[in-house]
Amino acid sequence: ARTGIRRPLISFTKTQLYDYALQHRLEWVEDATNASDLYQRNRVRKSLKSVISQRVVVRLLQLRARQLALRKDIERETERITLRNSGSRYFLSQIDDDVALELLASDIARQTGGLRPTRLRTQRALLAIKTARLGAKIDVGDGVQLEITSRTYCAKVV
Repeated sequence: ARTGIRRPLISFTKTQLYDYALQHRLEWVEDATNASDLYQRNRVRKSLKSVISQRVVVRLLQLRARQLALRKDIERETERITLRNSGSRYFLSQIDDDVALELLASDIARQTGGLRPTRLRTQRALLAIKTARLGAKIDVGDGVQLEITSRTYCAKVV
């Protein structure tokens, strides 16, 4: 999943959201596709309702909340490291590839003010940062280009 997708209401039930809408006089619009068995998400939802207890649902929500908290911790640490090493080809070449990919995706998003690139695009960008010649301009995708110098890279929207 792309980290640019935010689902701030995921921990609320439909009933809670509906009650909130009523209380605040908000218009409630029901998505007709949610009732259709043509969509796999609805078939899965219906089959899970019959086998998952409320206790399991609560535990899953707790795990999801923990996951979100960990993600925020990772984002804070990533930002701290990226700010110190932004644009450094040497730094990204010397660290573990999985860590480099996380930091690079965050740095590209920060430099361009956009969403993080997909993992595949970030992998290609990291390879380019490690191997591209001086002056190269590397297309990352979604209108983002890396400009390569002898020691640094700079992400720009083109």
